[in-house]
Amino acid sequence: MGTEPMERRERNALLLLLLLAAIIRIAYLQEYSSLAEWSQLTVDNYYHHNWASDIAAGDVFGDTTYFRAPLYVWLLGLLYAIFGASLWVGRIFGFVIGMATVVATYFLGRRLAGHRAGLIAAFLYALYPLSYYFEMELLLDPLFTLLLVLSFLWFFRWRESLKYKDAVIAGLLLGASSITRPTALVFYPLLLVVLIMDRESFALRYRSALVWLLAAAVPVGVTFARNLAVAGDPVPVASQGGI
Repeated sequence: MGTEPMERRERNALLLLLLLAAIIRIAYLQEYSSLAEWSQLTVDNYYHHNWASDIAAGDVFGDTTYFRAPLYVWLLGLLYAIFGASLWVGRIFGFVIGMATVVATYFLGRRLAGHRAGLIAAFLYALYPLSYYFEMELLLDPLFTLLLVLSFLWFFRWRESLKYKDAVIAGLLLGASSITRPTALVFYPLLLVVLIMDRESFALRYRSALVWLLAAAVPVGVTFARNLAVAGDPVPVASQGGI
């Protein structure tokens, strides 16, 4: 993911950090599973768990406009279909997302400011209590964070490489984050401004910028087409506007 190959000391430092992040999350899961609160789902996680259970049972498309962005629940429903509708499945999924986010955070920091910055950023995420709390709560926020970090990582990679492949990956990741939490849509114009301000490379990149925008529109186009076909409602992602 980084620009340069990793040296042994960098790789070892990242592996030690991942081990620390895993130990903290496993200890948290172990303690959490012994509490009565383990099975007491509240609002959003209750909604996600039951929606994913319906998907696993065969109700894949539903019959109304998406009220919440669907990507997290689609993935959770797929896991439920394979492994069963268990809270352990959802929380281990969160564990995997969290570990992947530690790695992605490191590589984004490394690309922008070097190994030390990447390691500090990943360390802060790995040990931040709210990060592993949300990862275990069957909420969409950890997946949104992971996809957004990956989309930024590939965006800056594409700025350097000017390759269409990187433009497509960066766009698809931003689009995927948009159908996880639609607030990601705010980054479309902001990232375009970043490209336009870099005038010299934008002259070389304007065609791949169009590819990036088209790729980012694909996931949103899928949810839009589904809402239109199933509910006759031209909603791009979800009808919920948040608080």
